[in-house]
Amino acid sequence: MTLALLGGIVALVVVIATSLLGVDRESAGVESGEEAAGGPSVLRGPDVPPAGVLPGRLWVVSLSRGVSRVGGEACWIRSVSLDELSLEPTGKLQHCTLADVSLDGRFGTAFDDDLNLVLLDLRGRPRPARTLGRAFWDPSPRTLRVAALAADGSRVAWCSTPNETVVQSVEGGAEQRFLGCDPRFLPTGQVVTRTIPPLPDAVLTEGEPLLDSTHFREGLGLSPDEAVALMAYDVADDGSVATKVRRVVGQPQPIVQIWDGSTLIGRHPVSGLASSLGPSGIELSPDAARVALGWPGLLAEIFDFELGRMNVSLDQGPYAWSPDGRWLAVGTLSSVAIYAPGSQAPTYVLPLSPLMLSWSR
Repeated sequence: MTLALLGGIVALVVVIATSLLGVDRESAGVESGEEAAGGPSVLRGPDVPPAGVLPGRLWVVSLSRGVSRVGGEACWIRSVSLDELSLEPTGKLQHCTLADVSLDGRFGTAFDDDLNLVLLDLRGRPRPARTLGRAFWDPSPRTLRVAALAADGSRVAWCSTPNETVVQSVEGGAEQRFLGCDPRFLPTGQVVTRTIPPLPDAVLTEGEPLLDSTHFREGLGLSPDEAVALMAYDVADDGSVATKVRRVVGQPQPIVQIWDGSTLIGRHPVSGLASSLGPSGIELSPDAARVALGWPGLLAEIFDFELGRMNVSLDQGPYAWSPDGRWLAVGTLSSVAIYAPGSQAPTYVLPLSPLMLSWSR
């Protein structure tokens, strides 16, 4: 699954953390690693689920253990096979940023220290496959996702400028370029993007407008002369789109709007912590039943559409939806908590310490 882990806030947190720990960030890209990232090869503990209860594979980025001086490796990337609860071979991720993992778990993307986007081959021990190209890095948290991979791992999209997305086969070859940034792939393979200011707010499919300020105003019940701002958006596996919008003047409370194409099918006020986060993002569960709200890549709250309310308020941490949308993984300093739909407390706890998370099949 996609990760929602890039953006200025996440990058800043990682930079501060690695700086305080004395991590060397001069080396670029990803290397294969022979050492273990620490911990057992099979997860054990009183709150660990039985093997096979949870679907797929969980990808974890964590700081190297014992890093206490300049010159140590920065981060490990490894996966957990949830069918067997086994920890798979590790790779060394020196920039501590993971942009995306394809739903099939074959490929990922990360950055090198020159802000080039690198394609990762995740089959076996994670390793760099090739450099894709220069990627746009926004120091503010407006751009929530700089890169995305198609569900089958066949194509990759990334922002080359604030309002241009490059799309290419993972094998290389001809490129397509579309207006907008913050890319997603629809199940059909089409690329969805959003415009970044100073361009007018819009959500685009293959560069063509799908939603614009006219739709956002109608979804807020505003007159044509009232200004609105698109704060974030996301796309579910069924193709529905969620937008987080707010009135520019006089209405501080954001609204999450759910769209089927250009038809509004739901709207939900954002309250609590998530309403005060300013440029916070949203991420739909794959089944479009819930939405996560918070800083880019850092979770604050979950809104459950079926329950019609905020389901759980959480300390901010990295998070990832399971591929079927039934589970949510939330990272803390010492564990990964797994929440079931409608639960106020974690159902399972994995003894892992993630900086970033992703969940694939």
